[in-house]
Amino acid sequence: MADKNLVHRKRISPTLIRELSVAYDKGGINYWDYSTKPKGIYFRSTVYEQEEGSVFKTYKIGMGESQRDVGYICVVPLTNYRPKALREVRERVAAHAEAIHGLCDIGDTEALEQLKAILAASRDRRRLFVVVVPRQRRETMTDTAEYVTEPAKVAAQNDAFRRNACLAIPYGPNDPVLRGRAVVTQAVDAKGMPFVQASLAAIGRVTDFPADNDPDGLHDFGAVEVAGTTVWFKLDLYDGSDLNYGSEAPDDPVRTFRVLTILLPSDW
Repeated sequence: MADKNLVHRKRISPTLIRELSVAYDKGGINYWDYSTKPKGIYFRSTVYEQEEGSVFKTYKIGMGESQRDVGYICVVPLTNYRPKALREVRERVAAHAEAIHGLCDIGDTEALEQLKAILAASRDRRRLFVVVVPRQRRETMTDTAEYVTEPAKVAAQNDAFRRNACLAIPYGPNDPVLRGRAVVTQAVDAKGMPFVQASLAAIGRVTDFPADNDPDGLHDFGAVEVAGTTVWFKLDLYDGSDLNYGSEAPDDPVRTFRVLTILLPSDW
């Protein structure tokens, strides 16, 4: 019988699968620890043992850091059942399935917080990565380094914008909302939505910026490997959304408009 709560299933090894599910729970007593579980919409990531080609699966627990069962997460507490709330969370999980699987693979505290941020993101959040642009050329990059007085501040803003665009991680209550959009080249888009989603997940998690890729310390360029393919990302900072000139105040969120481009080396 089909699981009506199942949103996405992925094989994570020759013998293991992970299922992402969303369901309404009436709440009550949690018999694992006897705490009170609130009524609401819940997300669950579960790992099963299942041989390829088999219809039988066995629930696994304690699989270690790389195949962790995230368990129940209450995404939307409710007083009364709302079908619209259930549908919105299911759509959110489906749209970010590859990113969620990537965070489950990591399984640490930071990844769990990022996962919760994706699940809790407003349905009105702008999908920044739907625009497709043609091949990129080196001269399209904006040169803002000469105006930067606080590279660490710009780097922190670039990181926050990238995480928001790729992983739907919201800005902090005291952080500025950074204007911008993310785009993919035609070559990236041609590889299909699963590849695009996997690229977003990988790019959103980047924390290491070697000096040869980031000589100015701005965290505005990097590379990841996705399904055996090298994917680049670059951040251009413009003086306004018309994209005519590079920003002369890249650390000023009011004056700066960011464009995160996801591309292949062949696009360059």
